[in-house]
Order: sequence, then structure tokens, then C-alpha cells
Amino acid sequence: MSTVTLIILNRNGKHFLEPCLASIDRQTRPPEELILVDNGSDDGSQRWIRALYPRATLLELGYNAGFSVAMNRAVDIATGDYVTLLNNDTECEPQWLEVLTEALDQHPDIGFCSSKLLYFNERELIDTAGDLFTTGGFAFKRGWGHMDQDQYKKPERVFGACAGASIYRRSMFEGIEGFDEDFFAYQEDADLNFRAQLAGHPCLFVPEARVYHHVGGTWKKTGYEFAIRLGQRNLIFVLVKNLPAGLWLRFGIPIILAHGCLFLMRVWGGYGIPVIKGLWDAVTGLRPMLKKRKRIQRNRRVSNTYLASIMTSNWIHLLFEPFYRKRALKRQGIKV
Repeated sequence: MSTVTLIILNRNGKHFLEPCLASIDRQTRPPEELILVDNGSDDGSQRWIRALYPRATLLELGYNAGFSVAMNRAVDIATGDYVTLLNNDTECEPQWLEVLTEALDQHPDIGFCSSKLLYFNERELIDTAGDLFTTGGFAFKRGWGHMDQDQYKKPERVFGACAGASIYRRSMFEGIEGFDEDFFAYQEDADLNFRAQLAGHPCLFVPEARVYHHVGGTWKKTGYEFAIRLGQRNLIFVLVKNLPAGLWLRFGIPIILAHGCLFLMRVWGGYGIPVIKGLWDAVTGLRPMLKKRKRIQRNRRVSNTYLASIMTSNWIHLLFEPFYRKRALKRQGIKV
């Protein structure tokens, strides 16, 4: 029987931990190991965890190491065959871990699985039903901003999983070297998704694995401009590292157009400075990414034809989808 390690990252999220961990206590298939990794909290989270969850392994890093480093350090000490990652600002339905584990048990060809994430305060509103990567060179949350009306009710392969609620074969996670620690946070799961696909590890969306998420619970504390800057830099890194030369030739023009539109949209939204800083950070950080690219492309196991087939081509629609969905939701009195 496969064993499962559940890893939850926390930084100053004591107010989130109680409902999150209470939902873990209600799981029909509890994890064999629970690791709480703390990124230098100063809100008393560590004392609270020790007092109420002494069975959990508390990994204290002592500083804000970011998402990538924290999760990698936790996986380093994990003992389970599968590692499940979960944001602290979530609440899981009781069968969540059971159906994710069964999906990997029943599909030996699958390397990792995506949950269905829904908004915490609007529980029929989709945050993501598996992650996409478009031929315009950007990641997108499948189903974002739509009401959950069984349009995503079947298990199916997707490009990747949101790392806020996902499960990985530990052998796969370690085989592709985990999260890129140069990313710190944001787009690190898009990068891992891409590297997993290049290495021949498909992702399965599991619709019964439902998780309710306080979307933005982290960046609202760290600042949206910081998130924009890191996200801009890291998205460039994802493309530099992972997109094969043949697909650069095929999708280069759509990528330039899409990223040009994204830049203008962020400037229009008042975030021109953090975007420009993110682009500059990408340029100055290019050399190590090119070195990583050589290793990743040398070790890839899938063809350009396969990669193109799992990338989403309607990038123009998805580029403007958030704008239209936010307007539609606002008319319904729903703020996201």
C-alpha cells in the first residue's frame, strides 16, 4: 500500500491553520505523515502547532525562504511514496486525500494529480480545475471564474496542477529536481508542470478532490506589486528553460504578441513599474536559466508533437477571459 506525506506551508497564517488542519483531521484517508514547514512566522504559529498538533513534524526554516525552497526542504525529509502539497489557506472535503491517492494508485502512468480548487467564500466558484499552458506562452487556471456546474466532472489529463493542492509521486518530484529554488515563489508550479511533462510524467485532474481556497491569502500579505514582479520574471524563466527550440519557432510570434498584450494590460492597470522590474530581473538572471535549459532539454523524453498537443491554442480568448469574467461576476455581486 502506498504511503502519503502531507506537507503544509505556513508563514504568519495561524488564523488559517485551524480550519485547514481540522479538515485534514476529517479525511477518510489520513496521511501517514504530516509536515508543517514554517517560513519564519512571528505570529505564534509554531507554538500553536506544537501545542495542538504534536504528531506533526514542524520544520522551522527561521526565515521567509519562499515557496520553492520550503517545499523542497520538506520533501527532503518526507518518507511517503506520495507527497501532497497544500496551502494553509484552504479547507479540504473529507474524501480529498483518498481520491487523490487512489488516482495515483490506479494510474501508474500518471506522475501527479490536480485537485479542483474553489473559492472559500463562494463555494461553487472555480479557482482552477487543473492548470493549462497556452501556445501564447503563459499559464492559465482552467475554468477560472466560472460557476461549478459539472462542466469539469470527469477525470482527464491536463497540463499541470496548482501546487496549492496537489499530489506527486515522490520519485517523480525528486527525479525532476523539485521546485526551482531560484523562483522563490509564483509560477514555480508552472515550471514544475512543464518539466514533469518534458520528462514524460502526465498530470490527471481529479474532480472529486475538492478544496476551498482563500484565493490571494498569501499575496495580500506580501503585496500585489511584489507578486506581479516575481510572476513576470518567473514566467520568462519558465519559457527560457522549458520550451523546446522547435516550439519556439512554431509559437514564437504568438508568444511575443501575448506577452506584449499582457505588458500593456498591466501598465493600463497601474502595474507598469513592477512589470518592468520583473522583465529586468529576467534579463539579469538569464545566464543560470540557460544553463538549466541545456540539462532539461537534454533529458526530455517527449516529442514536440506531444507537447504541442497538450498546450492550449485559444490563448487570445484566455488572455481577455479574466477581464470579462470579473465583470460578469461583479454584476452578480461576487467580488474576486
